[in-house]
Parts: sequence; structure tokens; C-alpha cells
Amino acid sequence: MRKLNQSEMMNWIESKGVWCRKGEDYKPNDNDFVDTIWMGGEDRPTIGKNPLPIYDYYSYSEQYGMGVLNHWRDMLKKRGWDPEWLDCGTVFLYAIEDTEI
Repeated sequence: MRKLNQSEMMNWIESKGVWCRKGEDYKPNDNDFVDTIWMGGEDRPTIGKNPLPIYDYYSYSEQYGMGVLNHWRDMLKKRGWDPEWLDCGTVFLYAIEDTEI
């Protein structure tokens, strides 16, 4: 699978029925958020038929790594992106640099 740019990735995420915005919309004029993707974690979005939320900051289940559903993280990484929590309700996706997908 090829690495997706910010716009392509946002379209893919939205096709899954999950809310996202450009990181620049979160904090305009803050270079830390340029070319990132802003997602909400507290509304506990799900994808497909899996009833588990893709983000659960407080989960200690083996189905999660650092509060991110393992299956979702794998799907993101295949497309060249990695999630990172800003706080317990805000997730940002960062492009993985120099990755082989």
C-alpha cells in the first residue's frame, strides 16, 4: 500500500465515518500541527462491524496499544500515518517519515 498524503488520508478516514480535520485547524499559526490530522478520541468512534472504539485512552485491554485499537493503528500505519494522543480526548496523526509500506 502506498503512503497517503494529508488530503488523501483525511478522505480515507472520512470514508470510514470518522470525524477528522487538518491539524492546522486545531491551532492556526502553530508549526507543530502543520501537515497533521486532528481527530477526536472522546466520542469513541468505531469502524465497520467492530463494536470497539478506535480510541480508548483509558483501555488496558490487549486489543489496544497506548489507547489505540491495534487493528486501527495497523490500518493507519499501512497508509503511512501514526496516531499520537495530545490529551485524553484529542488524537493527532503524524506522517511516518521515510517508511516502507
